[in-house]
Order: sequence, then structure tokens, then C-alpha cells
Amino acid sequence: MAWITPKTYWTANDYYNADDLNRVENNTAEVAAYLTSIHYQVPVVTVILDRGNTDIDFISSINRVEGNIETLKNAFIAPPGYQDKKTWAVGIGFDYRDANRLENNLKLLYEWAQMAGMNQIFCGTFMCGEDGDIY
Repeated sequence: MAWITPKTYWTANDYYNADDLNRVENNTAEVAAYLTSIHYQVPVVTVILDRGNTDIDFISSINRVEGNIETLKNAFIAPPGYQDKKTWAVGIGFDYRDANRLENNLKLLYEWAQMAGMNQIFCGTFMCGEDGDIY
């Protein structure tokens, strides 16, 4: 797996398909793996990456996706601009704003995780002076 550039410019004229949800789930797994690699305690997230055009996702699936992203936020931080998750039920429609929210939230988490990783201070012994004495 590798980070896949999210689509963050959905419009009312766009169609959401299996590849789009696979990208969201892939990026969820990528953020989880990266946070774990920089020593954050991230609970296991369950992702599905092999949807096809004949697969049908149910409310439980989109709630799992939302829950996974929320799990990442709770294990890390809520970056500025992060939008809260929705709990889906029968009769609530998914539209381009929801697609943008999911992808933007993951993008924010990924970017902030990258910054956190680059700015970690590692503890250890340092040496000063010409002969390596520690002062």
C-alpha cells in the first residue's frame, strides 16, 4: 500500500464509486501505519480494499469507515479544519460533501502526522567538547 492522492474537490455532478471508497480505506490504513511507525498507539482499523463495481456497501460499512477515521483522530489529534464524523442510518443520503469531508479529514491527518514525524525529538546521549565528554 502507498498513500493515494485524495480527491478533495467533489461536486454535485460527480459520481462516487468503489474505487473512491477503496482509496479512502487505503489512505486510512496508510495513516494508521504511519502513526504507528512514529510511536502513536493506534487501535487496529479494519479496511476493505478490494471493492468492485458489483459490490454493494451497506450502512454498517460506511459507519465503519467513519469510525476508522475517528479512531485515527482520537489516537492522534484533530487538525484544524477536521470535520466530525457522521453516524449513518436509513434515510440519510451520502453526497459530494460527505466525500469531501472523508477525503479532507484523511488528508489533514496524513499531513499533520507527517509534520509530527519530522519534528520528533529523539532522546539519547549527546556529546560535547573535543574529546566527547558529556557536560
